[in-house]
Amino acid sequence: MAREGPTPTPIVVHGDVFDRVIVTPHILGGSSVTWELDDKIDVEGPYAFYLEWAEHPDAEWVEVAGPAADSILVDTEQRRFSKLPHSVYRVRLETPTGLLYSDVNPLMGSWNRHDFLIAREVIRREYLALKRYTGTRGRYLARKQWGEVCTECTDYDTGQVTDAHCPTCFGTGIVGGYHAASDLWLGEDLKADREKREDGVGMVANIAQMARAVACPFLTSEDVWISLATDERWAIQQKRKLVMLRGKPLVWNVELRLVPPSDVIYTIPQDWDGGASSSSA
Repeated sequence: MAREGPTPTPIVVHGDVFDRVIVTPHILGGSSVTWELDDKIDVEGPYAFYLEWAEHPDAEWVEVAGPAADSILVDTEQRRFSKLPHSVYRVRLETPTGLLYSDVNPLMGSWNRHDFLIAREVIRREYLALKRYTGTRGRYLARKQWGEVCTECTDYDTGQVTDAHCPTCFGTGIVGGYHAASDLWLGEDLKADREKREDGVGMVANIAQMARAVACPFLTSEDVWISLATDERWAIQQKRKLVMLRGKPLVWNVELRLVPPSDVIYTIPQDWDGGASSSSA
């Protein structure tokens, strides 16, 4: 439940733990906020992240999303730039030793109203093309980067995953493996690179596919896309900015590779809830 009013003064024990925070406005409703932690972070876990929003930097902060154990939170409410031009976000990190906050980040980043209107039109046209003509609907699984360590397959001393087929973490080392599934449309490139290579166990298909996607959510390598038409599982390899505005990506060009049918990822249902049901059982 959202909490309104001022939040406690942050207790900064080891300096700024946030390396960077990126706000990506989703023009058709809501915004996603992603972040990275400093590599030298020395704060005892477990971590719980929350997203806070305010009408301007000096206004009262409202908790709009969380808790999350990973590096993305989504504000599902559409906050119109025309009415709230100075609104801002920040990420709150709760740890056993105190509270830490990211820097304040504007809703629209470096965009002005004119930029916002251009971005909205670009994304509207992109979605129109994907849904009517070129796109394929699928389910997107964001790989967890932080969270409860899987004790079923993670080596206590080294932290390395010892079972790539672990049903608890799906080979990621983090319980649940992936966040809850969400819809993602991809515009497939018909010039896909489909080849076969000789493997130690015989012929193995090595299929690569280039695709086009709206830059929300913020796709990262090792995330997974599930085709609803075929149930094929595709691993995201890399991406590049295809359309951008003042440094913010609007459309990605994404490289995907088909996951072999023997992979544990095929045991994840299309309506995956992030492991919430199993953890509450």
